[in-house]
Amino acid sequence: MLVLLMQHGACLSKEIHPDQPLSPVGQGQVERAARAMRLLGLRPGAMAASTKTRARQTAEIVAKAVGFNPSRIACDEALKPSAPAETSLHFLHAFDKAEVLFVAGHLPNLNLLASRLMSPFPEPLNLGLENGGLLCLETTHLAAQNASLLWLLQAKHLQLLAGS
Repeated sequence: MLVLLMQHGACLSKEIHPDQPLSPVGQGQVERAARAMRLLGLRPGAMAASTKTRARQTAEIVAKAVGFNPSRIACDEALKPSAPAETSLHFLHAFDKAEVLFVAGHLPNLNLLASRLMSPFPEPLNLGLENGGLLCLETTHLAAQNASLLWLLQAKHLQLLAGS
């Protein structure tokens, strides 16, 4: 199974909007990332997102670009920024049969989740995921703790792939 982890695009500050939706820059980041995903042939069989507006918007943009019904995106507090990796994994186990699972979320949760998928050790790995970036892991199942890091593409790399 492939696990695709994307940090939401750049968002507005709390001072501008308390829900912190994607900014115009963040919308562009995610649209280009989604276009690159489509060009790479990445078609999620399941999608999940944090309940935060910016993560839900990120997942919806990706879903539309790759032909996934946005109403099927599973949103849960288990993917919020401060959620422990174990909580996130417990929620994501429902999607263990998907060939490709896409998760839109936040730091530090995504970094902790990726670390937990790749290693049984408690110390998190510093993977360098940033706004609009996409991380791809391969694993036999979500509880294996031996996932392989296939690649990490920052927003600028995805923009180059998308051709704009």
